[in-house]
Amino acid sequence: MDINYELTKQDFIDFNIFHMSYSSTFKKVLFIQRYILPLIFFVVPFIIASMSNVPLLYWIIAALLGYLLWANFYPRLLKRIMAKKISEMIDEGKSAEFLGSRRLILNDDGIIGSSEHNESKTDWSSVGDVVETKSHIFIYIDSVSAHIVPIREFKNAEEKSKFIEKIECFKNKNKA
Repeated sequence: MDINYELTKQDFIDFNIFHMSYSSTFKKVLFIQRYILPLIFFVVPFIIASMSNVPLLYWIIAALLGYLLWANFYPRLLKRIMAKKISEMIDEGKSAEFLGSRRLILNDDGIIGSSEHNESKTDWSSVGDVVETKSHIFIYIDSVSAHIVPIREFKNAEEKSKFIEKIECFKNKNKA
């Protein structure tokens, strides 16, 4: 099976943002940053209350509101910041190597990925998870990289399903 597609800057950003929520390591870091570190909000009221005439209860309420706002909005803020940083890194570097026209060939030996600037071959034994999102298929080849296939490149849902089935078939065939 052979597929040709265009990989855009947004596709690459989407993969990195998705990977943040998919990686168990990053999930742990996010949990600590979202829930544990903000507990500092609850130390501050005692320090401030001891230095001011405002009752401690008011400071605790303010700290609780700060904590709830942080826990609620931090993931969205982090995604926005990460998308901006990834975009800046793409803009400052040589992005032609991983953006632009791509071709994936699925055969008995593995996946051959090529672009205007490079070509790579991945044996089926190295292929990890195949994850489908609303707008992409990510074929993980190790813990931090994947072939990124935009779903918009498929003519219809049936063609996309055949593509995924073909990958799973090759993966399962090579496990035996």
